[in-house]
Amino acid sequence: MSPTDLHDRSFTRMDRSTPEQWQVIVAETAKNQPRVPAQILSMLKSLSAITDGL
Repeated sequence: MSPTDLHDRSFTRMDRSTPEQWQVIVAETAKNQPRVPAQILSMLKSLSAITDGL
């Protein structure tokens, strides 16, 4: 991916995004969504190692 491609696929304001940018977001979300539950559980489990004196 070139820097231009990355720029075309990102935006800083939702009200200035294009339908094409949203198509990329939808596709990437659908592709990556299956890993989300396991990742969240992993992050929650990692918090069990933090006691910070309590």
